[in-house]
Amino acid sequence: MPDTVVDVWKGGNWPTTMGKVTEAGFHSVLSAPFYLNYISYGLDWVNYYNVEPTNFTCPSSSKSCDKSLVGGVEQCMWAEFVDSTNFLSRVWPRASAVAERGWSPENTRDVDDAQRRIQEFRCKLLKRGIPAEPISNGGAPPPGGAFCDEEWMYNYQPPWGQEL
Repeated sequence: MPDTVVDVWKGGNWPTTMGKVTEAGFHSVLSAPFYLNYISYGLDWVNYYNVEPTNFTCPSSSKSCDKSLVGGVEQCMWAEFVDSTNFLSRVWPRASAVAERGWSPENTRDVDDAQRRIQEFRCKLLKRGIPAEPISNGGAPPPGGAFCDEEWMYNYQPPWGQEL
């Protein structure tokens, strides 16, 4: 069926599955390595950025993989540890890393350069009132500074509309 698109979303061996799907001639979308809901420690956006969706081979040496059948990537967010209080901050800026990986050429691999862009985007999100987690800790500042001016603007809102 030429209209079929296979979402490769399950399991840790996505390169093998992508090879089988494209070898069979199906269009595909890669989700498996882009689950943003996993709780981790440290600079986890780099893990998403370092995934190259076309980094796979076909299982059969007699056929070639048509990597042009890879239509894109999908980032996923399940709700085991996420609700309305932390959804936005959990998604941003990780989603930026996934998006850049999805639209960038295969040879775009400079994590330091990506960190600069993602940090700049995070500051724009904060300026617009969108809560976005830091992309690094204070001890490992990205190029251009570790913090955005907006994150130090105190804006306390008392609970339940009460003034103290």
